[in-house]
Amino acid sequence: PSDGKTLLHYSSAYNTGRMIARILTSEKSIGKSYTCAHNVINTQDDYIKLIAGVVGVEPNIVHIPAEYLLKMGNKEINNSLITELTQYN
Repeated sequence: PSDGKTLLHYSSAYNTGRMIARILTSEKSIGKSYTCAHNVINTQDDYIKLIAGVVGVEPNIVHIPAEYLLKMGNKEINNSLITELTQYN
């Protein structure tokens, strides 16, 4: 949604969940702070290009304004994080 410039930290939900669970269950982590995000930030467009490159294709990126998607009245879209993901970009 939007212009493709929204910034992302992408990760594996499984691995991130395991990392957080390990921190929460370790007494050694008490009083410490942790960053559970990747050290690289990409835009949505960069992420799509990265994945396309992995599978060997050139992406055809089409930007659709989030406001247009929300006006469609689709329950799945209206209940998604589109508003939150695009509000600052």
